[in-house]
Amino acid sequence: MVKPLIPAQRREKIQEYLAIHQIARMADLMELLETSEATIRRDLEWLEAEGTLERTHGGATLNQRMTFEPEYLQRAQKNPEEKRLIGALAASLIEDGDVVFINSGTTATQVIHNIRGDANISVFTNNLNAALEVG
Repeated sequence: MVKPLIPAQRREKIQEYLAIHQIARMADLMELLETSEATIRRDLEWLEAEGTLERTHGGATLNQRMTFEPEYLQRAQKNPEEKRLIGALAASLIEDGDVVFINSGTTATQVIHNIRGDANISVFTNNLNAALEVG
């Protein structure tokens, strides 16, 4: 009996598949990962929230809005939940009128994802991926 993959492993496999094929059908991912449609759907939702892919009817495509260097993707896959929590906490400390500099790290990108949409702040970044998200 094959031991099921944990969510981080499944998501990594989905990203690897998309890096090669640029598009993935739900049925192909279910077969590749030997898991249910509901599980794949949750993984795709999570990866879409991370900016890695865009969900489509019946599958997903590699996110063409943001291109990441391979090293960035590898770092983004390490401790993703911790990075998300740190980003959310850091963003919660930002107040209207603040001037914020955010670097190009994978944890810093999570700060960008968690800044309130109506925040009245100035953001400076050297993170092309974050700039694409904000702009």
